Amino acid sequence: TLERDEKTVGKIRSFWEKRGKTRIPESVFNQADLIKGAEVIDNEVGTAPGFIIRDKKRKTILMVLPGPPAEMLPMLDEKISPLIKYLNFEKQNCVEILSSGISESLVEEMTVRAIGGEKILPAYCASAEGVRIYLKSKSLSKINAARSILEKKLGQNLISGGAKTVEEEIIDTLRKRKQTLSAAESCTGGMLGSKITDIPGASDVFNGGIIAYSNNIKTRILGVSEETLKKYGAVSEKCVEEMTRGLKKTFRTDALVSITGIAGPGGSSPSKPVGLVFIGTGYNGKIEIKKYIFSGNREMIRRRAVSSALNQLKKILNP
Repeated sequence: TLERDEKTVGKIRSFWEKRGKTRIPESVFNQADLIKGAEVIDNEVGTAPGFIIRDKKRKTILMVLPGPPAEMLPMLDEKISPLIKYLNFEKQNCVEILSSGISESLVEEMTVRAIGGEKILPAYCASAEGVRIYLKSKSLSKINAARSILEKKLGQNLISGGAKTVEEEIIDTLRKRKQTLSAAESCTGGMLGSKITDIPGASDVFNGGIIAYSNNIKTRILGVSEETLKKYGAVSEKCVEEMTRGLKKTFRTDALVSITGIAGPGGSSPSKPVGLVFIGTGYNGKIEIKKYIFSGNREMIRRRAVSSALNQLKKILNP
């Protein structure tokens, strides 16, 4: 049975009025309809409250929280975590292992082999940026043994050194070596540079980038020849190679990364489909060019291109 909590109604109304809203949609107040007898957890950031239901007959406690992390996490820290500690649940150990540049199916295969017959519960969270692996067990020693095996299996696909992302690992590596990085982007339009500069202290390493979206910028600033564009096109191995070499001349950095491709939905041809991307990386005088064909919509293709560029750069830094 649902009951409307008038205190929550007041909080919702106050939330909207503080933002200058004169008309409040009636449907918003549905968030104040809570299960009868529920203990309300105030939402200090948004409008939807959390709540706790204690069912003594079933010896069950149900905790319901809003989805957005900014709203959910304070409730978790202030109300739920102390309650869980008070209830004294049996302790479980959990470790997180971060990987990139490898598919979820391969990660799962490696993880199962690393676990062997041990009573360890694995879980996976995949995204365009990589796969997060979680190992949970009562035995910390068994988890650590499995983690050691899995990290060796992952090799270059392991995000290491305490970094949480590939870009953080790249910046840490270059900072330790007192070296610099620059980027040139076409189809990703600044997304790669944004990823890099999201990391605090990136300015120690990242000198800058060029969004070479038009052919004019590719030729005028990066030195891509008009002959290359006519003969091979902007989305080609030859073009990205010249973009990478042009970066070196312009920024004089130690590490280089360039991207050109077709993110779609238009601009493709039978020989150059949507999702075709060429990535160039350079380090210590060596340049590597790789061809990729990504699936998905425009957003996913661009995210996958950025992720692959970072992984390619990481590998040329640590061959």
